[in-house]
Amino acid sequence: MRLKIGNGVGNLKRKKMLNIIVNNGSASRKYSLYKEEVLLMSAHYEKIDNSFLKTEIINEKTREEEISIDIFKEAFKDFIKTLIKDGLINSEEDISKIGIRIVAPGTFFQSDYLVDSNFLEKLEDKKVISPLHIEPVQREISEILDNMPKIPIYAISDSAFHKGKPKFSNIYAYPKDITEKLDLYRFGYHGLSVASIVNKLKEEGSLPDKLIVCHLGGGSSITAVKNGSSIENSMGYSPIEGIPMATRSGNVDPNSLFAIMDEKDFTTDEMQRFLYKECGVKGISGLSGDTRVILIEAQKGNEDAELALDYYSYEIQKIIGSYKTILGGLDAIVFTGTIGNRSSDIRKRICDGLGALDISIDQSKNKLMIKSEGDIKDDVSKVDVLIMDTHEMKEMNRALSKI
Repeated sequence: MRLKIGNGVGNLKRKKMLNIIVNNGSASRKYSLYKEEVLLMSAHYEKIDNSFLKTEIINEKTREEEISIDIFKEAFKDFIKTLIKDGLINSEEDISKIGIRIVAPGTFFQSDYLVDSNFLEKLEDKKVISPLHIEPVQREISEILDNMPKIPIYAISDSAFHKGKPKFSNIYAYPKDITEKLDLYRFGYHGLSVASIVNKLKEEGSLPDKLIVCHLGGGSSITAVKNGSSIENSMGYSPIEGIPMATRSGNVDPNSLFAIMDEKDFTTDEMQRFLYKECGVKGISGLSGDTRVILIEAQKGNEDAELALDYYSYEIQKIIGSYKTILGGLDAIVFTGTIGNRSSDIRKRICDGLGALDISIDQSKNKLMIKSEGDIKDDVSKVDVLIMDTHEMKEMNRALSKI
């Protein structure tokens, strides 16, 4: 018996009407089924410490269960089985298109593409530069092709939203011939998240002219948005540039990298892994990349944990201050991402240092905003401080529907 989803769509004949959206990382794999703009089901497979968890949302009801590592490794296959079991599809023929999020450096990857042999070759060429983002995507595409070989797959760019940045914010101070030959531009990332925020504010009729979006999570970036368009993003050629992150270094002096490579006798691959996996707040604290762990330890008096939080907040404050300048003012800040949306402590640490920018928050409101949305500014603040959910999967489906 078919489940009734939404306005009876579970009983409709589905022929080339449904899209599957895929967004995966090294420790998590996310899937959604959309009928046009309506979300029918989502599933999140994640590794937590040494165990694996599957969380499904269907008909606004949540189901959770621990799963084996084998199921986690074949999550797409398991997701399709679940769709069939719940009566949402009969077979792969019910699916119209599949969209998968792509995080890869290169002008080529600032657009959306059909995944074909040409695309896969270009993706392989970039793997040596960004293996920690590209290898999981390659494995995911391979699994999709094994399970749904007849359904077209489209690569949805995570940097497309930043494509129109001013030319001077899109380059490094390298010789022109090197820049052009190696395609060394500041592409920016988290574009799908920022686009999601911008489109939601547009739909509500409340998009400010001068906006800063702080996407804070395991990967973190800040974007300056003017009249709905990106003019700057703290990430650059790769998603390691910018503010410190859970385990990524953010901005560092290039000469310091040479010193580390000499000391540790690192290859370039080993150095890259070090910058992605052993630095950031994890490196400073010596504890973890999980902000919740660091906050608890800081409350216990751990000085290294406190230092990590101070550095993280300080670097974000610097970016916000500089972005207000390039925007020519500031109407609103948005905090989103798992940390931005859920951690009142981190938001307080950041906003407490922004008084010179006419930004201040009501702490009672701030404490209440956990996994919810709203404005936490106080009566003095001249800038709105918004807490918002980001909906990257919805934004990917929006992009896929235009292809």
